Amino acid sequence: MADLAAALASFDANDVPLRAALAHLVADLPRERLLATRLVPTALAVDEARALARGVGSAILMEAFVAAPLATLGDTEGALRARLEALALCPRWESLLACTLLARVSASLASLGDASAATLVAERALRFLPADPEALAALAAADPSRRAAIGAHFRDHGYVAPFVVGPAGDDERRAEAWAPSLDDLEPMSDNEVARYLVYDRFDVANTETPTEARRHAATAIRRRDFGSAHVALIITERWADERSAARSWLGMPGIGHNGFFASRALLAALEASPEWKRCAALGKKRGARFDGDRATRQRAAVELASRGESAEVELLLTDWLLSVRTTAREAIPTSALVAKLAAEEAGAADLFAMRTPMARNPDGSEYGASHPSHAKLVRDGAAIVYPTPPSTAESEAAFYARFPPYVEPAPSARSKCKVCKETIGAGEYRLVISRGREPGDDFGHVACGLEKRFRQGLADVLMRDRRALPDRERLEADLAAPTKGKPSKKGKAPAAG
Repeated sequence: MADLAAALASFDANDVPLRAALAHLVADLPRERLLATRLVPTALAVDEARALARGVGSAILMEAFVAAPLATLGDTEGALRARLEALALCPRWESLLACTLLARVSASLASLGDASAATLVAERALRFLPADPEALAALAAADPSRRAAIGAHFRDHGYVAPFVVGPAGDDERRAEAWAPSLDDLEPMSDNEVARYLVYDRFDVANTETPTEARRHAATAIRRRDFGSAHVALIITERWADERSAARSWLGMPGIGHNGFFASRALLAALEASPEWKRCAALGKKRGARFDGDRATRQRAAVELASRGESAEVELLLTDWLLSVRTTAREAIPTSALVAKLAAEEAGAADLFAMRTPMARNPDGSEYGASHPSHAKLVRDGAAIVYPTPPSTAESEAAFYARFPPYVEPAPSARSKCKVCKETIGAGEYRLVISRGREPGDDFGHVACGLEKRFRQGLADVLMRDRRALPDRERLEADLAAPTKGKPSKKGKAPAAG
């Protein structure tokens, strides 16, 4: 397909400046009118949105207010053309956006019957953000031979709708689960890293959430920095959904439950890699920059610089937290990467003037990382407002829904079963039941899941999961039978695997 080849060539050669990448946040746009275009699209309104997106060079605007509305109108070919145009505007240094656009190009191609091209594009998407569920779903749609393996991957990692619907089929039960590759990823130059770091401080639509963690981890992995990627994923392992006006205005999916499971799937792939095992083997002293504690990573930056290990300190410039980045930068002032970062910041001076931190550290410096509650963008003395679509009963219910139950191998022997009160051993499968919107309130042995508080959660997990969980057949039979009094406590389950 000539148009696809040309779009990918433009994407590969593009050099998207910060202003274009941030146009959806900082440009003077008719945001209310654009929202109306997305909610109730018309051909005339889409044409106006296309002109605006082209005018500021924004890939996000092209997707949100041109391609997506055209897809809503049933114009799949028009949506594909808009997405190919967006590719030429897409910053390759923004892993999440690049992956998302490529995944949606793939989905459009598959809908139009071009399975071969759709497969290639979906595979390319995963080179920007491994294990991304939207890209995997696009690959499954394009290549039926991989559908069962990808479905098995979704089920094994706890995903819920739309990626997992109903019980596993026989093909998913028999399949070897798809495993993400961390070897063949798109590299990042120092120039791209510097630009990403400045961009990251502005992006109030995608920060300190599981989506942001995956995006930040992808940046680190693309630099072969598995330690920093691990920190980014670990630090948000308990976070669930969060509302963002800019994200809602753009029609980007909320973090939701699947964002949590996507981060965990990437974390599992990371921890299985030889690179991370080498990082973990360094110990507390040499591996201090991978520690979850902010102060420890800051001290590591200073110590590494004092030993002349500037390359190791440079990796901390892409740390999850701004305060760690700042310490690393001060420790290696003559670094070539620091010079590139300073040049990017100097070129964005007028953009920085629009950004007002709302939270600071005790010493007056900007709080740890960029976040919607920590900073706002201001134009002409007034905060920029991102209009949000009217909520519906369905959207409210989805946002406030209790976090779904899931099963995982216990990472340690610290948790106790709420039913039998005994310790759940490290490596044993445990049932995780949440009381609210965040994961991980109550734990239980899978074999204890018939207890009244856990019974419905166990039934949900067994419906979605396809693994050979402990006592699965007996539990399924007991769940199907009429309940008669209080189920007995069956005790601990055997170890996972």
